Amino acid sequence: SGNFLAYRAEGSDDRDRRPCLNSGDGAVLPRLYSICPESVILKEPLMSQPIYEIRDYTIASKDFPVYKAWAEQKAGPWLKANLDVLDFWMDEGIPAAVGGSDPQVSKHGQANVCWIIRWDSLEAREKRWPEWTQSAEWQAVWAEHPCPDAYLHMNARFMSAVA
Repeated sequence: SGNFLAYRAEGSDDRDRRPCLNSGDGAVLPRLYSICPESVILKEPLMSQPIYEIRDYTIASKDFPVYKAWAEQKAGPWLKANLDVLDFWMDEGIPAAVGGSDPQVSKHGQANVCWIIRWDSLEAREKRWPEWTQSAEWQAVWAEHPCPDAYLHMNARFMSAVA
């Protein structure tokens, strides 16, 4: 109640609401991205309470085996050592259970990668995100990425824990 995250409407149609995903200079990033702070409309106390960032990626099937090896050997260990990553999960080929009154699956299928980061607050996330993504250490890990253009779909959701 009272905790929500909304995004700036793009274009004149208010129904077309998407996060502004960019590098901070207006260029859309094709890989790892950040939510541009000027687009986020926040209601207190979201800025100061613990928040969980759930990141889902759909990696192209043809690239998934090499992505998985890189994530297991390079990215996952680095992320866990440098961020409060709860864990890093990968698809094991078990079909997803999809239901509801209007189930819609992306044309790219279900996400095949998921990882969750715990942040002290959204404010802490906004401060820390550019620090780690631009660090020489992460850039070295990213430079070894075998398929940086294999991200068919990415999304990040922000949630708070239920009591």
